[in-house]
Amino acid sequence: MSLTDDLIDLKSIFEPMIDPDTLRHLQSNPKYSQRSYAWAAQQNSPEAYRAWLFQWITDTLNQNQSETLDEVMQKVANMVWMPCFMSVGGSGGEFPTIYRYNGRYWEYAEKGTAERYLRVEIGDHLARVMPDAAITLKRAGSFMRNLILGAFTMTLHIEPFDHWLHPDRTGGFVTNSGTLYLDEDSDNFIVKPSLPDDNAFRHGGVDLDAFSYESPEVIKVLNWLNQIFFDTETTAHFLEHLRGVLTCRPNKALWYGIGSNSKSSMEQLVRTVFDTYVLDDIRSGCHNSRLTIAGEGEDHGYNNAYDIIITNESPDKFHNRAKFHFAGQWIHGGEHTPDPYFYETVPDLAPAFLWILTRPSSEIGHRL
Repeated sequence: MSLTDDLIDLKSIFEPMIDPDTLRHLQSNPKYSQRSYAWAAQQNSPEAYRAWLFQWITDTLNQNQSETLDEVMQKVANMVWMPCFMSVGGSGGEFPTIYRYNGRYWEYAEKGTAERYLRVEIGDHLARVMPDAAITLKRAGSFMRNLILGAFTMTLHIEPFDHWLHPDRTGGFVTNSGTLYLDEDSDNFIVKPSLPDDNAFRHGGVDLDAFSYESPEVIKVLNWLNQIFFDTETTAHFLEHLRGVLTCRPNKALWYGIGSNSKSSMEQLVRTVFDTYVLDDIRSGCHNSRLTIAGEGEDHGYNNAYDIIITNESPDKFHNRAKFHFAGQWIHGGEHTPDPYFYETVPDLAPAFLWILTRPSSEIGHRL
């Protein structure tokens, strides 16, 4: 019996363990596989999930008399790892790169993480129901290597890869509060649970907190924005450009201005909000981030690869300026003096800035 046959009815098993809102979200999109259902069940009903898992392991060990213990243990390992581990690569006998899902995104798992997880989660149970299996689990070296290669290979083969979202350029924007999706009808962002099949490898740096236009943090950010741009139209365009990053539809933009006028503060604010979505070294060959930023004083020789350039250089120096959808002039010598201490408040005001970016475009223009 194949592993796919073993797992065919898991969704219906996990559904009663999942809270109603998360279950509706899971059922709304066919991309969500058994992995996401298992993760949600494990998080929402840990005791029920653990009881089911232990019973499944006991039944699997007792019912597979025609298979070797190592073959059965591969099935057991696969089931234990399924909600929160996956591999990339590993073909041709090469050891794969292992990732672990942490509730928001997939992070690189140090060597030995998957093995330790397996032993901690089921070691005691195996010792009670099948001592031989417990002893097998303690073996290291080639057995554990083959266990990982075999189990992970089977896990990956049953995943609906054609429905998986691209890791960085499409899909929701991962925050500490959940994943943001744009509702095209209302032009509002909706926070939904982050799930393994969202396949996110990057994340933002702040929570999406509940603010209003009367919140002191929002007022301070809006006032500051009005100080550093020439007019409200330019401000609104800048915000719309960054809002496009949340929806994976950024336009390249070049922002320039001479003197000390808060360019570095804006760069720091953007980096704080978008965190690992920002790719710094565009020469590394990793062009799959949502946002690339070049700040003042950086080498712009590769400027065609950047989404945003904030610079004090003349736009005439950019031979491919036509590649940018917008080239906006930063304020210099305007009637307002930007807050010289704003840079120090960036960590505290970044959540308010993210909230502003999630507001409908038509709404923002009236508030500037």
